[in-house]
Amino acid sequence: MLSAAVALGACAPFAGSAPASATPGKRITLSWWIDTGYPSPFSFSNVGPGGVVKETMLFDTLVWKDGRGVIPWLAESWNVQDGGRTIVFRLRANVRWHDGRPFSAEDAAFSFSYFAKHPYGWADLNSVASATADDSRTLTVKLQWPFAPFIHDVAGVLPMIPTHVWSAVSDPLRFQGPDAVIGTGPYVFGSYTEGQGAYLFKANDGFFAGRPAFRELAYRLLPEAQQPLGLQNGVVDSALSTAYEVQAHFNGGDYRVLKTAPLSIVRLLFNVNRPPFDNRDFRRAVAHALDRAQIGQRVIHGDVVVGSPGVIPPETPWYRAVSQYSYDPDRAKALLSGIGYDPATTIQLLAEPDAPDSQLVRSMLGAVGIKVQIVTADPKTRTARMKALDFQMGLQKHIGVGGDPDFLRRWYAGKAFNAFEYGNVIHRADFSALAERQASEQDPVARKTQVGQMQAILADELPSLALYHRRFYLIYRRAAWDRWFNTAGGIMSGIPLVDNKLALVLH
Repeated sequence: MLSAAVALGACAPFAGSAPASATPGKRITLSWWIDTGYPSPFSFSNVGPGGVVKETMLFDTLVWKDGRGVIPWLAESWNVQDGGRTIVFRLRANVRWHDGRPFSAEDAAFSFSYFAKHPYGWADLNSVASATADDSRTLTVKLQWPFAPFIHDVAGVLPMIPTHVWSAVSDPLRFQGPDAVIGTGPYVFGSYTEGQGAYLFKANDGFFAGRPAFRELAYRLLPEAQQPLGLQNGVVDSALSTAYEVQAHFNGGDYRVLKTAPLSIVRLLFNVNRPPFDNRDFRRAVAHALDRAQIGQRVIHGDVVVGSPGVIPPETPWYRAVSQYSYDPDRAKALLSGIGYDPATTIQLLAEPDAPDSQLVRSMLGAVGIKVQIVTADPKTRTARMKALDFQMGLQKHIGVGGDPDFLRRWYAGKAFNAFEYGNVIHRADFSALAERQASEQDPVARKTQVGQMQAILADELPSLALYHRRFYLIYRRAAWDRWFNTAGGIMSGIPLVDNKLALVLH
């Protein structure tokens, strides 16, 4: 946990942010491939990260992240006391809500209290005992136990909401309209067209951290495959893809491509409560039957990062090398023979429609005698079935593996932030004990050791198998905006997108 108090005014310029000398533009149009709902902190969709990232343009958090890591934000400094059980935040002066009223420590304390009653989908407040305003600029948060990820996963994620709006709202899920989107962020809500995924935000000229880079920020819904064409045709100013070949087509001339770290994961989840996946040797046979490098290459066509059985991606600070399961069909067959597996058995694989990964998995498993039936469903149905453990084997693609490693605890405690993270099952007391220990560990060296031990257990137990990791590729027109950057570890709790609000603010 970060313990030093650093004044915002003394900080170096935000890493990756746009210089104040840049010229503001009239409008920039970004793209996303699904409608993410009304952008209040309670009604946006948690199917993927698009909704929460849009919401961050309207609402702010106590701390934020730039290209180097965590930075002061609404809080200009903080101090960790009492062995990690108390955090005292000194808030910035002269911050105002979009309606002109001042932001205060009372609002921050209210936000913690309100979200404790009405949970926020991307932050776990179970560790928080109380949040109180000592004066208009001092917030004291007391924890029930030391929580190592607090600054990163709570203070950097939980949006601050105005007391004068939300104190009268008893059902936040039903509360929509202009008041529901009053924040302190760089952009102010303009409009949202339900079903079309069209959003319009307008510049907040009173934003505390600089001038918005555009008078208007728009979002347009385009399927992922159509986004590059939409960029070429001038429909949008940027496009997002997970396909490696976009670099060859766009990286030059009028366009640029920015690639992220491999913080998106494609993995098979095994329901260890159901046969034959309740047998660890069967899960290991599946792992040895799959050429994961080839699967990744066939799908993304280059720059493949093969997944670790320990889940945390290579190229990230918390990664630990663990035992791999090499592509070895003969070993897979031997394991199946050893457990007396009946090749007449049919295994169901729950996957998204038209996923090339699932076809490759079915073919490779069929080659060792595991018959697979692919069952497809839309995202909402699929995630509901995964949450209810209504599956045998599932193919999931999602983000959330690049931030604080506490996500490993959350997954297996049933506290996923992202709906695509549902479906994790493990029955290991030593894993559960380590998961709880690392969450409160204040020594970063000891914590890294504990997280490494968790990865080793996951590799041994194999409740899921990471096939490969994906990078996102942001394709953008240079003339529209050329100040995009990668957030260290991903936005907020590890979202590997590049539309960090800092990229759209002039400093």
